[in-house]
Amino acid sequence: GTGLVETADNFGTQGARPTHPELLDWLAREFVRTGWDQKWLLKTIAMSATYRQSSKGAPALLARDPHNELLARGPAKRLTAEMLRDQALASSGLLVEKRGGPSVKPYQPAGLWEAIAMGRPNYGQGKGDDLYRRSLYTFWKRTVPPPAMTTFDAADRSVCLLGRSMLRIVEAARETDLLPRGLTFVEPKDAGHLPRQNVLYLCTGSQGEPRAALARIARNDHRDLTLSDGDTVIFSSKIIPGNDREIYNLQNDLVELGVKVITEKDEFVHVSGHPCREELRAMYEWAKPQISIPVHGEARHLEEHAAFALELGAKQSFAPRNGDLIRIAPDGPERIDEVPAGRIYLDGDILMPDGAAPMRERRKLSQTGALAVSLVIDDRGDIADDVAVIGIGVVDDAEEGAGNADLAGEIEDAVLGLSKAKRKDDEAVML
Repeated sequence: GTGLVETADNFGTQGARPTHPELLDWLAREFVRTGWDQKWLLKTIAMSATYRQSSKGAPALLARDPHNELLARGPAKRLTAEMLRDQALASSGLLVEKRGGPSVKPYQPAGLWEAIAMGRPNYGQGKGDDLYRRSLYTFWKRTVPPPAMTTFDAADRSVCLLGRSMLRIVEAARETDLLPRGLTFVEPKDAGHLPRQNVLYLCTGSQGEPRAALARIARNDHRDLTLSDGDTVIFSSKIIPGNDREIYNLQNDLVELGVKVITEKDEFVHVSGHPCREELRAMYEWAKPQISIPVHGEARHLEEHAAFALELGAKQSFAPRNGDLIRIAPDGPERIDEVPAGRIYLDGDILMPDGAAPMRERRKLSQTGALAVSLVIDDRGDIADDVAVIGIGVVDDAEEGAGNADLAGEIEDAVLGLSKAKRKDDEAVML
């Protein structure tokens, strides 16, 4: 957590304001009253209700206090550099348990002190047990700290994966040994207990998919993550044409939460999801396929990929088109049929292809609107009632209703211009 003041190393005008100034004032007064008794101060803090409460973070508490300013939960922390080194030595059976004695000088790159430290002193590396003593006994020089310690302390950010497809990709990479065996990720349910500045979330949904992890985070309905002021979201992908509106809405939702949004237009952060030729070459070297059937991209991409696959050692390749039914057999891929492909619309329990007549008519209606005319003619061929015209989605420049009334008058005049015999003929009236 951040404690009473986030910037504990800066109490000047650039520092953050304390979350509980009255409590800070009380501690200061009591510290002076007790004669600057540090033991009392530390004991009072450690035995307070804040430090004695449960370290588990409930969802409601995470939403209320995302940055853990109230110290309402105990964050999981990486082992310190000293602990990591001692753990490694103990696991390998090299750790020397000897206690006490002078500081020791374990392994260090040759010439490091001579190149950096003032006075060009010589680092006399220890021997035998001195190389494997606990880190507590390691000799420290302020200007040149032990490189092993600084290396262990360098990485303090944990990575958490959000989204089913992200998890599937990582699992596939593990099964094929493309990820190091020791590489681990923080579980979403545990990531909320870590300091927010030390967690990196990799999420699905950069193209604005409404059910993806990032969209649910932006809507504030994700069960494991809540974003707020001070958080940053980086879009490492470019906008795929057609997804513009969804992506802009997603980014606006994030901004409304107080999140800083960075895109490839702001910084050099773009990571392509499409492999270049050299990356394709590496994939073919790994997989060594006998048959290659590219399935992504436009026709020119498919043809180029199929030709490239032959250059990379595939014995046969085939560039399909949408709807192609391909038979894959030892004698090679073969197009044997074509199946319906493209958009299909569902109306109730009826499926219709994109080019069906009802769909064409609905598109036309959506662009031009519709006019409904009610005309009643009696048995004698006379108009029995006023002609009614109803426009649906039709733009009318006249005052409201006036245009329809004029049209109704013209329809009535046209019908009265027919002989009574023709008025009794539905077909003649409709024409």
